Amino acid sequence: MEKEEETNRVTHNDYGLAIHKVERRNYSKSEKRCLRLKKFNTLIKYSDVICKSELRVYRRTFGIIYELVRDIGGLSEIQNMSIEEIIAMTVGNYFFRSGESLSQNFHRHRLAILKLHEHILKKPTPITEECEDDWWKIFKDSDDEMAMDVGQVSKEGRVKNKRSWIKAEDNVLIDGLLEMSNDLSWKADGNFKSRFRNKLEEKLNEKFLGCGLKTNPHIDLKINWFKDKYNVLTDMFRTSGFSWNEEKKMILCER
Repeated sequence: MEKEEETNRVTHNDYGLAIHKVERRNYSKSEKRCLRLKKFNTLIKYSDVICKSELRVYRRTFGIIYELVRDIGGLSEIQNMSIEEIIAMTVGNYFFRSGESLSQNFHRHRLAILKLHEHILKKPTPITEECEDDWWKIFKDSDDEMAMDVGQVSKEGRVKNKRSWIKAEDNVLIDGLLEMSNDLSWKADGNFKSRFRNKLEEKLNEKFLGCGLKTNPHIDLKINWFKDKYNVLTDMFRTSGFSWNEEKKMILCER
């Protein structure tokens, strides 16, 4: 707030010592209100720097909040406090009021804010399969891979022939890989021979007639997914504090 005008009067006592007496001007209620509004206007009307520093929002944002709580929230000014001051008390550090006034108007402002939920919080609109947004294509492809909804990716980024794996199919694929790893006839230079994926396709289609699983893209993507998880676990066990519990079949981590 503006400092009240002061008058410094100097008098001398009987011993010649100077006595300073400060006299402050007494302002009327209306004058105090004018001084307070003058100080407040410097915060919200002249500089974004000052407004951001004192009220933690820019002038434009403050104006938007003012219009929303007034027009939609129903917040109104009271006898000795404007709507702008009420907002400033809740969004910033403008606390030139008594504790009772702060408490009452804080709750009035919060109630007005709650009435804005239909305008501020928008309900998400479901994204359809026909969505052509380039950013959605990126997230959609990533989500498909993580969820193992594997399929063939076209040049335009669309996923075709989507196919979700079930646990039984995972088990057959893993058993087939273990069997081949123990069979030297399938080993070649530290890896499997080139046609091992075709053999896995045969096993899966024999076990699950009509499953539709193909070497490309289903089995290739599934094996790549296993490799990614294996690499993550390998890096984890190389870190001190991680170990494997064979009995409970779970990863242990020291606190």
